[in-house]
Amino acid sequence: MIKNSIYVLLVLAVISVFSGAKGNDGGGTIPAPKRLLVIGDSLTNGLYATAEQNTFVSIVSKNTDMPTARRAAATLKDAVPLWMNLKAWQPDVVVIELGINDVNGRQWNARWKKSYQTLVEDIQATGAKVVVCTTFWIGIDDQNPIYALHVGLNNDVRDIAQRTGATLADLWAATEGCADCVSTPDVVSYFSPHYHGDNMHPSDIGHAVIARVITDAINGVGASGTTRKTYYMPFVANGE
Repeated sequence: MIKNSIYVLLVLAVISVFSGAKGNDGGGTIPAPKRLLVIGDSLTNGLYATAEQNTFVSIVSKNTDMPTARRAAATLKDAVPLWMNLKAWQPDVVVIELGINDVNGRQWNARWKKSYQTLVEDIQATGAKVVVCTTFWIGIDDQNPIYALHVGLNNDVRDIAQRTGATLADLWAATEGCADCVSTPDVVSYFSPHYHGDNMHPSDIGHAVIARVITDAINGVGASGTTRKTYYMPFVANGE
């Protein structure tokens, strides 16, 4: 009889643990792991990391211990309808890593800023925390014609973070001038069809830096990654 009673108690204990009924301290239900969604461009896809585990998305997922999904969106225009289809997944944290292709495609303008802020606010309305990223430094100096565009777009992202209360992950501030952060042609990406580095996309080191800044933003360490540096729009002569 005593043996039978002990057996029943053990079975009930096992059911309690695996059903998530109560925590060990009796303080309520065992919380489900939070979900992380990363919406971004080819950097989010993993270019030009040499292995999946070296991509910033994989590193952030490991750092935060959150089930993670990543979905590719080349530009903000692509990200807006994509998010509408992803709402049902109910992510707890959404990272937005966009802007490089918007600059290259000359899609950044006042309407872009308004659409970006609307996207952030729509995600926040679901209760999710939003982390907005400035663009990764793509190996250009201030003499490059698109440098000023990156500075302008990134200033808009910083302003939107302040306006909406989204958390800023300042990738530009963390990577500008970091030559080792940029991939080189001697590096082969794991991502099919195994492109070589292009002196623009991040290397393994670049992905690691991106992951650190985003992880800090998610965890609230410094809240905005690196915000000590102030950027100003360079003067661009008419016609340039």
